[in-house]
Amino acid sequence: MKKCIWAGVALSVLSLAGCKAANSVGMAGHSSINARAVVPTAVRFSPAHPRHGWLWGRSGRTNILFQTKDGGAAWQAVSRSRRALPHEIPQFRSSSHGWMSAVIGQHVTFLRTTDGGRQWHAQSLRPPNLLASVVFPRQNLSPLHWLMAEGPLLFGANSAWVLYRYEARHHQWHSLLPAGSPGAPAKPTATLVASLTGFTVQNSQTAWVGTSGNGARGGLDRIQIRDYQANVHAVSLPGLSPHSTSERDIDPPVFKGAKGVVVGMVDIGSVAIGMVWTTHNGGATWKKAADLPKPATQGQFVTTRVGFAWNDTQWWHTQNGGRSWAMSKPPGQIQQVDIVNPHNIWILTASG
Repeated sequence: MKKCIWAGVALSVLSLAGCKAANSVGMAGHSSINARAVVPTAVRFSPAHPRHGWLWGRSGRTNILFQTKDGGAAWQAVSRSRRALPHEIPQFRSSSHGWMSAVIGQHVTFLRTTDGGRQWHAQSLRPPNLLASVVFPRQNLSPLHWLMAEGPLLFGANSAWVLYRYEARHHQWHSLLPAGSPGAPAKPTATLVASLTGFTVQNSQTAWVGTSGNGARGGLDRIQIRDYQANVHAVSLPGLSPHSTSERDIDPPVFKGAKGVVVGMVDIGSVAIGMVWTTHNGGATWKKAADLPKPATQGQFVTTRVGFAWNDTQWWHTQNGGRSWAMSKPPGQIQQVDIVNPHNIWILTASG
């Protein structure tokens, strides 16, 4: 099975060696990666700099990191490794200084570059002691840089997540501790009982975390930040019973001013139901606003009105907050989606 990239919404198709450029409605053109027999495994563009993107590809037993600075028209290999497996696509604060996580051996390692991605060096992130994942914010409305790390900790929790804020003056990531904690030994921002789906930074004092899990484990948390401490509060979403044991997958919200939107998937029996919630008061309260189209299994909003939903073989979009949806067909089985903005969407597909 060959994998290709489909760039959506009136942009282009990125074709690799052995992959045909496949257009869909409203799409034209193609571009290519300057490598033979490369199998793409993950793609990510910077929302702040939408022409700058990164792609992990595999050629034989070598993992190759590519970058583009022209919106995907041309890609250049910047680093190769047989040891490091892709885990999180790089995030950059400047053209030369950035971070990513990769699997080296059996562990997730946090890496830093100061030369635009050509060389990477391990950087400590503690807690946790062993990283399970490193996640950058889905949306960052703060001028500061943030990330979250998940993993086991020394002091008894099976798994926990920690929120970090970057201090440019010291070139270090500092963990935010639970409000009232003594600060030593280091403690997690919150004990994790579900998998992270992502997080959003609403401003310098507020962040939101989406989680996936059974019953109340899957939901939405609001983090109130003050100095280097944080209070975590579970958020009530109408239609989700705290006593239900159904599987839930709640995405972090997207905000514009006081308006916000959240998408979640809830398994009812053997059927996945997608729901959309909105707020008009900065997240103080949420109401059920719409459903995702059936049979979508995932969804994401990029603004408070523009959203997308998909399953393995179908793709929908809305421009009115989910009240109506239009469907199109991607050129292959959807593997991964990266939504940069309403007009720039990249989809990793597998086409036989």
